[in-house]
Amino acid sequence: MALPGWKLVTGRVGNELVGYAYGFPLSSDRWWAGLLTPVPDGFTDEDGQRTFAISEIMVRESWRRQGIARALHDALLADRAEARATLLAGPKNAPAQAAYASWGWRTVAQLRPNWENSPTYDVLIRPQHK
Repeated sequence: MALPGWKLVTGRVGNELVGYAYGFPLSSDRWWAGLLTPVPDGFTDEDGQRTFAISEIMVRESWRRQGIARALHDALLADRAEARATLLAGPKNAPAQAAYASWGWRTVAQLRPNWENSPTYDVLIRPQHK
């Protein structure tokens, strides 16, 4: 993808692709459009260096519950310069919510993207430890 800072990591076992994760630094506040919860002043200010957004972490069903998602997550966030990271998660996705909480994420708001028939997501934030 031709987006500055965009990063993709993949997980393989032998020649088999078992998962991937990707994300990018936020360069505008467009990511935050659709916030349903009030947030502190300045929370949505983005400059391409403040927040890294995880767009997707995906693990093939037969490879889940083996630590692969965590490894992809950690590899994606390794060596990032941004002060924080964010992702969106379905509020009823209990396995994902439990995993994210155990990895240091916290829910700070709810957001409904501006696409037609969009679901509501929890907005999770995690400080990047340097």
